[in-house]
Amino acid sequence: MAGAAVMAGTPRADAVAAVSHRATAELARAAVVAGVPVLATAGLVTVLAIELAHRSGLCLCGNGSTGGFVCYAHPERLRA
Repeated sequence: MAGAAVMAGTPRADAVAAVSHRATAELARAAVVAGVPVLATAGLVTVLAIELAHRSGLCLCGNGSTGGFVCYAHPERLRA
């Protein structure tokens, strides 16, 4: 879907990529390249994904170790 949005020139500034598996550095990098500002996952988040998110300005959210939802990088990108 991200590839189709890029090819069509669809704005992605307000988009959220939501996935059901673990957020890896590769997945975070793909979100950055696609211009998606927020990546949310129902799975765990790797340390490398968190580091990449901090460096690139990606808002990265996922499951925390206590089972709750945690924003690991750039929570200021979330708004009500």
